[in-house]
Amino acid sequence: MARRDSITSRAVQALSQEIREGRYAVGESLPSERCLGERYGVSRMTVRVILGRLEGDGLIYRQQGRGTFVVPQARAKPVALWLRDLEKASSPYIVDLMAGADQHLAGLGSHLCLTGAPVQSWPAAFCRDMSGVIVIPFNVDSDDIACLERLGLPHVTVMESDLPGPAVCLDPRGAARAMVRRLLDLGHRRLALVSGHHQHNDRQKRLGIAEALSGYGLRLESIPDFETNYNPEAAQRAAVSALGCRPRPTAVICFDDTLALQVISVAQRLGLRVPEDVSVSGFNDAPFSALVTPAISTVRFPVRLAGQAAARLILEASRSGRSVESLRLAHELIWRQSTATPPAGAADEAATAAPPASAGHPSACDSTATPTAAVATADRLPSSTPT
Repeated sequence: MARRDSITSRAVQALSQEIREGRYAVGESLPSERCLGERYGVSRMTVRVILGRLEGDGLIYRQQGRGTFVVPQARAKPVALWLRDLEKASSPYIVDLMAGADQHLAGLGSHLCLTGAPVQSWPAAFCRDMSGVIVIPFNVDSDDIACLERLGLPHVTVMESDLPGPAVCLDPRGAARAMVRRLLDLGHRRLALVSGHHQHNDRQKRLGIAEALSGYGLRLESIPDFETNYNPEAAQRAAVSALGCRPRPTAVICFDDTLALQVISVAQRLGLRVPEDVSVSGFNDAPFSALVTPAISTVRFPVRLAGQAAARLILEASRSGRSVESLRLAHELIWRQSTATPPAGAADEAATAAPPASAGHPSACDSTATPTAAVATADRLPSSTPT
């Protein structure tokens, strides 16, 4: 008897959570009594006890001959997506993230609200009308997070960052490590970076790159790094500079697919073949990355799923009053036609090349362009604690 009561209680708890999370749309019937009995390994009589408890809690109603249905829940308040630099809202990454969050919220009669205003300027009425906040960490600091805490708004950061608090993590560090190890396994030793910035996600990518390099006796400071802040004009200049290095890198690691596309475009304009003369890789698996020629080797992050998860975590915390929990999602390495083994003789050239100059020194890349200012070596970077 005690065992049956335990199974019944667990079933009631599981179904209650599914209903409150919006797994069943209003008007959609729950699985049949037979299906529920098979799911939980109980008799039809026990299933009716479970449904009776849910009905008593006001979560479901039953119609003779039609089935069991979810009682419409109170309309969920909107969730704010806080993106300080609204110009980045058009990036494929942010678009996919917003689509995932809005998809989850729409099923609950709610929606996503995009804002770039400083949190300190948010009106009280705006805060009252929000379930919570999905934070994009770029240009956000710990003082901003402390302000969210004081406002009492549940919040979760999407992407690894240096910010305190809960996060939906996508492991860019592990993804960068896997990508660079793959290039090194192919025989590449002359590398260049076309990066974004030095914050949050990009700092994690550098940590992963440094870890991959150290396994081959190489150091991050020996790699020329052209920083763009994801600005198209800066990306164009960075691509020219990276490909103008002498000796030319056999592989250019770009911090997203739009940067990789710029490097491929410049390479083709210079008469270089990708990947025969130079390999190019990116991050984020933007929709165009499989359509261009050559298709771009990249890392696929479950961004849409991260948006859904972030919205779900915010609503759960808003309804329950509990703290938001952190979540880590897995990435996938996508190997396409923009990467291959280095050109014949490149390994011999690398072996006979002079030792690289210290990071940030112009002679680290003998071209008319200068890499970004010194990039710290892996052992100088502060350790990262998963959020």
